[in-house]
Amino acid sequence: MNFPRIGPSAVLCFMLLSLTLALPLPARADAGHLTERTISVNGYGKANVVPNVVRTRFGISITLPSVGEAMRKNRETMSEVLDQLHNLGIGERDILTDHFSLRRRPPYERDGKLISEKYQVDNTVLVFIRDLEKVDRILEQIAASGANNIENLEFIADDTKEAQSLARERAAANAREKAEELARLHGVKLGKVISITHRDSRANVQRRDMLMSANARSDAGFTSPGERTISLEMSVVYEIE
Repeated sequence: MNFPRIGPSAVLCFMLLSLTLALPLPARADAGHLTERTISVNGYGKANVVPNVVRTRFGISITLPSVGEAMRKNRETMSEVLDQLHNLGIGERDILTDHFSLRRRPPYERDGKLISEKYQVDNTVLVFIRDLEKVDRILEQIAASGANNIENLEFIADDTKEAQSLARERAAANAREKAEELARLHGVKLGKVISITHRDSRANVQRRDMLMSANARSDAGFTSPGERTISLEMSVVYEIE
């Protein structure tokens, strides 16, 4: 059997190709990124703010045999409640309708007797009370005016910018302190900041007991604003020099 002859040039090309395949590939850019020398930490900061506004809902629920009667009674009662709010210094901008519904309650039988159909009208307003000293008085007079549902009373702060800024400053200081400690423990030097991300958590309300205790004075009232805590978390990546 005759084999084709391979010339010197073909042998040389084969050797160069083999050498190229044997060389290591250059590292990719993203592989180098994975080996960056960095320290990542999370910092936490909190600041308290005293609430200066009460937000609550006053509701009126009326159930009567006819739609007209239920609507009329609800309208009259709500009108009296709103008049009381205005007389107590609550402005129009701090009162808004939050919910209104009309539903039919079909006839049913109970204890062998047929209960005729009725109609239920629910009307709820959202109210902001900006004078905290009037809260107890307003609640009492609104209930006396016919509001039979008072719910979701909450103390809020209408301006939390200063507290948020302080919480942010404390979170940044906490992150820096952690990073410096980690650098010291590992015998390295902390470098410049590479990235910063932060997120605000919902403010938590630290409430005191909102009901009068047995030992409380009779004129102490039954609401207490407590404090509102603004919390913030910050993630910082530092370079290691």
